[in-house]
Amino acid sequence: MNAKIYLIVGILTLTACQHSSSHTSAIAANHAIKMEEIHLPLDAEHETYKQAKAPAKLIRRATLHFTTDQYEKCKHQVLDSIKKFGGYTSDEKENRESYQWRNEVTFKVPSDNLEKSLDALSAIALTVEEKTINSNDVTSEYIDTEARMHAQQALESRYLELLKKAGKVNEMIEIEEKLSEVRGGIESMQSRLKQIDQEVSFSSLRVIYTQTFKNNQVQPGFISKLWDAVKDGWNSLVEFILWLTSGWPYIIVIGFLYIFVRRWRIKRKAKKATIGTN
Repeated sequence: MNAKIYLIVGILTLTACQHSSSHTSAIAANHAIKMEEIHLPLDAEHETYKQAKAPAKLIRRATLHFTTDQYEKCKHQVLDSIKKFGGYTSDEKENRESYQWRNEVTFKVPSDNLEKSLDALSAIALTVEEKTINSNDVTSEYIDTEARMHAQQALESRYLELLKKAGKVNEMIEIEEKLSEVRGGIESMQSRLKQIDQEVSFSSLRVIYTQTFKNNQVQPGFISKLWDAVKDGWNSLVEFILWLTSGWPYIIVIGFLYIFVRRWRIKRKAKKATIGTN
């Protein structure tokens, strides 16, 4: 009887040990899976996105330099043409001298209308001096950035799943730090993709037009003369102040001489008055 009892106890103990060993192995395996999920290589996924077919991404820039003999009319015509093709002004620098008026404007024009805009502006010109179009292919950069962004978004999802399963504070802190790094990279890549899309959708068109006058053909009006007089007066005042500032040693010497001569003359008059009284 005792032998049977010992045999039953031994079998139960062995079974319990095997169950405990299996449970421990399962926990360790589960932990290993978590670590693998955190540091899972993304090369395969990256290549999948990179090889995906995508339309070409071309950033186009154009320059048009021409002359005109009707500056004000040309200015309105240029703006009307750009608006007609859905463009807008990005930057402008105008300079009006007595012998030449010059305007340099940078427009943003829908890429599909870039050639049409150039043709319309060329028709306005008296003489076209320069006309260029340049293209920069950023397709590879766009696909690569987009692939890395998707990979980082997948990694973000994995970290969020692990954050739900984390049971210790230090594990939660470590995962949140990783999440912050991943999200920062995602935001940076999203910003770059948005910038590329904007530059691809709207081409940059730099337009320069000038009108040159002969023998002072354009005479300044009263307002221009008045403004020139104000500027000349202000410049003269500034030069006078600067002259006074640079000549301060002479001013001090002259001041001392004036005080000395004035006191000498006062003493002299006082001395003569004393002699006359005596």
